[in-house]
Amino acid sequence: YALSAIGELIYRFFCGDRIRGSCATKDGRTYFGSYNGHFYCIDSATGKLIWKRHIGSPVAACNVKDGIIFFGDYQSALHAIEPNGQELWNFRTGGMVGTSPVVKGHVAYFGSYDTHLYALDTTTLKLLWKFQTGFSFQSPVHLPRVSTLSSNRTILDFRPVGQKTFSGYKLSTPINLDKNSLYAPVMHYASDSLYDSKKKKDRLGGGPPFL
Repeated sequence: YALSAIGELIYRFFCGDRIRGSCATKDGRTYFGSYNGHFYCIDSATGKLIWKRHIGSPVAACNVKDGIIFFGDYQSALHAIEPNGQELWNFRTGGMVGTSPVVKGHVAYFGSYDTHLYALDTTTLKLLWKFQTGFSFQSPVHLPRVSTLSSNRTILDFRPVGQKTFSGYKLSTPINLDKNSLYAPVMHYASDSLYDSKKKKDRLGGGPPFL
């Protein structure tokens, strides 16, 4: 759906299946994926289809950085696509990539259901580091600081080089990044908690953490 600022419907776009992840907009275009295994680009003003690309797997949330669209799929890959729909590359992990990455400089930070947080060079596809939490990542990443929430909602604190400063579990809400640390919350099965790296204690509450 596209709505005006006062809540009036501008248009609806039907793709035939669920749209689980958030969309991204850039230069008058809106990008998003669907459970039908396709990734879409539509005109943000009119809702007209510009192109779609067959991925072959449900597609998660996406992000646009320097004109390149990044998104994960449910068959374990992170993708980078040009604005014309041509794929630049894909990087395979050991599990579903159900989150959008954050890209800072030439490094993409993202989590996977294989229980690892990844730092990937987007120009060379060199894996800079990965850190295992023991639980799967389910959340997008956000700048300027990196934090994310996993399925047991416990936050992790990382240095940008992948050095852990305190421990946690599976990640499933947004990751936040600053120049010194990566912050990664996880999810407790009995309750939601968010580790406050400044106060060194948990804060109860649901939803994505923005530290």
